[in-house]
This record gives sequence, structure tokens and C-alpha cells, in this order.
Amino acid sequence: MAETTGSPRETPRATGKFSGWLFAFLKWFWIAVLLAFVVGVLAGVVAAVVPGDFSNLMKNITGWVFGNFLTVGLIVVILALLTWIVYMGSRRATPAAAPVAPVTPTGPEVAIMNRPRIDIDNQPQITIKNDPRIEISSPGYAPSSPGAQPVVDERELERSYLRRMIEETEKLKLVGIPADLFTMFAPNVPLDEVFIPLQLFPKRHLKDYPFTVDEAVDYRERLQKGLLSEDMQRVLLGKEREWEEIVRRGDKLDIAGFWRQLNRREPTAVAQGYPGMGKSTLMARLTLHFARLGLGIDDPTMGDPLATGDTAPVPVLLLLKEYAAELKKAEARSRELSVLDYLQLDVERKGLPGLFGLLRRRLDEGRCLVILDGLDEVSDIEQRRQVKKAIESFVSTYRRGAGTAFNRFVITSRVAGYDVVAFERYSHFTLAELTKEQIDNFLPRWCHASARCSARPGATPESIERSAIEMERSLQTAIATQPGVRKLAEIPLLLTLLAVMRQNKIELPRQRIDLYKLVTKTLLEDRNIAKDLQPIPEAQAIERLGPIAFDMQERGNNFAQQWEVKAKLTAIVKQQGGTPLEIQGEVESFLARIRERGGLFVIRTGDYFGFFHRTFQEYFVARYLLNQVSLNPDLWIPRIVEYAREKGDTWREPFLLAVAYQSGENVIIARKIIAQLLEAQPEVTPYDVRPLDLVLAAECVVEAKPASIGAGLEGQIARHLLHMYEQVQRRADFEVCDNIERVIRDW
Repeated sequence: MAETTGSPRETPRATGKFSGWLFAFLKWFWIAVLLAFVVGVLAGVVAAVVPGDFSNLMKNITGWVFGNFLTVGLIVVILALLTWIVYMGSRRATPAAAPVAPVTPTGPEVAIMNRPRIDIDNQPQITIKNDPRIEISSPGYAPSSPGAQPVVDERELERSYLRRMIEETEKLKLVGIPADLFTMFAPNVPLDEVFIPLQLFPKRHLKDYPFTVDEAVDYRERLQKGLLSEDMQRVLLGKEREWEEIVRRGDKLDIAGFWRQLNRREPTAVAQGYPGMGKSTLMARLTLHFARLGLGIDDPTMGDPLATGDTAPVPVLLLLKEYAAELKKAEARSRELSVLDYLQLDVERKGLPGLFGLLRRRLDEGRCLVILDGLDEVSDIEQRRQVKKAIESFVSTYRRGAGTAFNRFVITSRVAGYDVVAFERYSHFTLAELTKEQIDNFLPRWCHASARCSARPGATPESIERSAIEMERSLQTAIATQPGVRKLAEIPLLLTLLAVMRQNKIELPRQRIDLYKLVTKTLLEDRNIAKDLQPIPEAQAIERLGPIAFDMQERGNNFAQQWEVKAKLTAIVKQQGGTPLEIQGEVESFLARIRERGGLFVIRTGDYFGFFHRTFQEYFVARYLLNQVSLNPDLWIPRIVEYAREKGDTWREPFLLAVAYQSGENVIIARKIIAQLLEAQPEVTPYDVRPLDLVLAAECVVEAKPASIGAGLEGQIARHLLHMYEQVQRRADFEVCDNIERVIRDW
């Protein structure tokens, strides 16, 4: 097509111009002949009524024409033939409409539309106005006419979009971690350097469930009403736990295995996980990976590429919370807003003209990965159902592309907040907790990345390396020596929180209570604020969940039946006043908020509630005990000590956490609790103090705020430890010796 402006076209163009001039001349000639005939007729009429010389002149002219009729006729035929020849010549000089051969531009930009009409001007740019339409222009061309559309290079537009997606996902986003923990390094940590390759396990089919569907419905209804005997409840709970273990023992999939599950027959998957498991981070990493593949950029930290450059899908990442907000605005204007409509709104914010048309063509071709992130963040249940319906319609429309190509779709949601609008036709996967190997793999990468990004100007590579090694060693020690910290480290968000705290010089695990307070505040308040959701005040959660945690701890259980939970909450909320209907509404609302937005207290299995980790249950028990102490210390301090003495390991952690928390709130109460623990019990031990009590008191000093217990009480505990160590050695009580040695090392 570039040759259309070259020299081979010059001769036809000159011939065309001459033919045009000649045809114009003949056209005017025939007009003159026609006018002459008309004038002749009029002259005859005039001659009939006007005598004189004029009449004689007209008679002579008319007589000559009719007297030489053959000559005049021959002249007319020759002129008519000449006119036809000139007309045909001018037709050949102007190309007729014809099918357009495929164009492969080398350099100029191309945009294709529809409608088969071709206009070619004589300018250096050639515009073929079609639909499909081909527009060719030099790079950077912008039309001068006010309403004209800019010419778009489709491939360059796609590359610009992929670069934009890389910019949006290449840095780690620490959503919900308290702002006062951020340092200058946080916004600069590359996601691919610290990303943990998560694993997922597929949910088993309901045919593997221990009960039939009818049995499960019947049992749950009776359980919710409190109509099952205790023996039957234990059987039901045991079966539910077996089912949960079957699911968790199933084969886990790595990211590549998960990707292979998205096939032409089942191109849609729902990825679920508990709060902080890394659902959104995984989706960001997939987006980054495919954007890099589309640009031909290596992505070695992801392992083997999930696709080749030619087959890599174009990633489209949509946040369902934002879609729900736009949907609400549209409903206020009595308009509908499909997922495709929202996609158009979303891409317009990126400032890339023509991007929506490009993405729609890629959808039609079956070349996209569409990620719909955060169904649980759509807080209104009815609106969540609308979003679900819109997603199903979108998937149904675009699941198949051209030929054998197909689009892929991934929907993410927390486990809580999803069950009421389950996508029963889609494959489901649940994110697995981190293994020790994954944790060990994450720590050095995080420490090196954060040490490098937070290094002061001029820092040497050696000093950065030393800082990273020191940080990693501290974290490894905390995780290895403290079971509570180790359990929290299985959750990617909380493992990252541990690393951020260490980056901020917060020691672990000596200030373990601060860690639990921070985690609780993060899950209940900070993450909700970061996501523009209503936070759950920690004090309210402690007030309402503390008594439930205490009852569960007393029974030595990690589960509570749904009807029990609601009954306990109803009694607590009732104290605040309100009508029965208002109280019931607040109970249901609080349970929904704490499940879906807090993630601390969730449906663990079947119709049984439980804390996400036992650590949180123990923390809430400790807070409940301290609330009771504040109301009646004379009654509750001896009772707390009694729990710690008589119920062994079940109450050891709540006791330690209670003293540690109180050491930062009311040191007098903390000291009274320890003093009560150190009182002699001659009837049960030959020692001045029972060995387990003394070790527990020493552990309280380790867990408490520095210097909060007081030098006098700390000295008393130290002297007792040394004296007892001598006694137990004489008695060869080596288990007590080991416990004393351990606590002295920690002290």
C-alpha cells in the first residue's frame, strides 16, 4: 500500500485529468445543442406572430438544417460517440470499488473497522473508510478535524496496557497493616522477590460427605434448635471433623496445577481462603506474571511460565467491591450495570484511548484471564446476589472465544461470607496454610528485600547483608521457640506482619502480648478501614466474644454450637437495651460482621463456630478474665490462679496472656496475681512453692512488660528458682530441672 504514492501511478493520474477536462467540454457542448434546439422552437413560435426580417432569417436557418439532414445527423453521431469514449476513459482513470486485499503494514499504524467503501485521496496518508476500516498513518499522527478518532496501533496499545498492569502490581501492597508500622521500605518491596508460592486444595464433592443431603439438613436444623442429645452432638461433631480432615489431607495443587485446572470445559474457578491467606496477593502475582509474559519479559521467580508469550492471556483484574459501588450508583439512576459495563468504566480511568475496544476484542477471541477479586467485600447480602448473577452472565457470554480458544475466570472470596451465594457450577479451591518449608523460604527473601530497600544512602552491600541476616535469625528464633508465634506464621498476612514488626525493631517473642493485640486490631479494624468497610471495635469484640471463649475453654473445646453462640450473644446484647426484634437483628448483624470482616470467629465446620486459631481463643479468654477481675478482684484473682493450678496446660496460656496484658494496663493487679500464685501450698508439695507454680511465675516475668513486675517480686522469684533448683537436683527430679533451666534462659 505504501507504493500507491510512488511513480507507477503518475501516468494514469495524468491521463485521468485530461479525460476529465475533455468530458467536461463535451458536456457543455451538448448542453449548448439542447439549448439551441429549445431556442429554435421558441424562434418558430415567434416567427409565426412576428413578421419581418427576423422571421425570414429563422426560416433560412431551419430550412438549411432540414435540407442537409444527413450531414447534421452524421455530426451528431460522431459527437455522441466521442462523448461515450471520453466518458469510458474517465471511468478507467478512477478505480472502482473492489475487495481490499489483506494489508500487512511495516511501520505505519493500522486500525480495522467495517463497511466496504474505499475513498483514496492524493495525500501521503491513505484512509480506507470501512467497517472493518483500515486507517494508515505515520506514527504520532493525530487528525485535525474536531470529531475524528485518533488512529490506534492495536499491538502497541496492548503493550501499553500490559506495562500499566505491571506498574500496578509489581510492588507489594501491605493492605491493613497499621500505618504506624510502615517504614520507608514498605512501598518499594518488589512483589516477586517476597511472594510465597501458595498451594491450594480442591474441595471434595458432596458425594464424599459423611451424611446425605437430607440427613445433613435434618441434623443441622435440630442442632440449631438444641434438640440433639450430647452424645449425638459428639458424633456429629466427630463426623464434621473427619470431613474437614479429609479435605485438608487431599492433594494440594501448586499454582501451575491450579492453572491447569482452568480448561475449556471448566474455565472458571472460585479461590477461597481465610483472612490474611493471600488471596488478593496471589491474584496480583498472576496478573504481574501474565503481563510480563505478554511483553516477552522473563519472570524467573514464578518458576516455569504458565503460558508462552503467544498464548499468554491478557490479564484483567476487577475489584468486586468497586463494581458493587458503581452498581449501587447505577441503580439510584434506574440503570443497569453489567460486568462488561463496569470494565469499560474501569479501563477509562487508565487513560488509554481505545483500550476498552481492545479488551472486548480479546474477550471475543478467548484470550483473557479475568480476575474478579473480593466477593466477600460486597457487604450487602442482596447486592452480593446481584453481583453473583452479573458474574454468571458475564462468564456465560465470554467463556468461549474464537475456534478452540477460551477465556479463564477466577473469583476470590473469604470462606465466611461466601456460602450464601455459592457458585455451585464452578470449581472450588481453598488456599492452604503455609508449610514450614514455605516459611523458611519466605524469611530470607523478605529480610534481604526489606534490608536493601530500607538501607540508608551510601550503605555498603556488606552492611545490608549483615542487617538481613540479623533480621532473619531473630524471626527464625521467634518462630522456632514460641508455639503461638509459629502458629500465626502459617498465615501469610501474619507472617508478613511479624516481619514488619521485626523491621520496626519490635522484639519477638518477648512482647508476644503486643503481637496478639496488634493482630486482633489489624483484623478487626485496620484491614476493614483500608478496604473502606465499617471496622469492628476491639472492645466490642472482647465484650461479646470473651464470654463465649471462656465457656469453650472451660469445656476444653474449640467449637461452639450456633444456637449456643446466638443465645450467649442475645444475653449480652440484651443488657444494652432494645426491643426483642432489635436485639435479634444486632446479634445476626454482629455475627455476620465478625465472620466476614474480622475473620477471628468463623464457622469452622458444619454449624459449629470457633476461633480461627486457638491462640485467639486464649487471648479472648485472657481479656475476659481481666474484665472480671476489674469488676471483682477479690473473687477473680484467686479464681484465675486456681484455673492455672488445677487445669494444667489448658489454662496456662490464658493465664500468661492475662498477666502480660495487665502488666501494661495495671501493674498492681498483675503483681497481685503473681503473688497469689507464689503462696505456699504445704499440703500439696514438699517445696516452699509448688515447682510448676514457680516456673509459671517466672514465665509471667518473661512475658510481662520490662520492669513492670517490680524488682522486689522479681528478686523473690529468682531466689526461689535457685533454691528449688538445688532441691530438685538432690531429688533427681530432672523434668523440673529442665523447666527451670529453660525459663532462666528465656529470662
